[in-house]
Amino acid sequence: MLGYVELIAALSRRFTAAEVTDLESRLQLDWQDMTRVPVTDTILLRAANVARDYRLRGADAVHLATAMEIREDLASSGERVVFAASDKELLAAAGANGFKVLDPAA
Repeated sequence: MLGYVELIAALSRRFTAAEVTDLESRLQLDWQDMTRVPVTDTILLRAANVARDYRLRGADAVHLATAMEIREDLASSGERVVFAASDKELLAAAGANGFKVLDPAA
């Protein structure tokens, strides 16, 4: 659910309230098909490490730590994880950790 909140926060900074309401309605439809990862103790400990190592904000560190967990879970399948964010520091930290990165705002 952290990703949901982060997305709504990002949309709210960029669009009008009416536009955000419309976009959130669309997001709710797509959200049902998205994989949600619970924030475990393992992810939180990893997040604390990446927050310290890369000087990330808390939610950004959780975002990256969760992606790292997903990447490990998918390693045997050969699937690659693309890390998407619009925060330059977060994208730099993800790139430094071997992720292909995508900035949807770019």
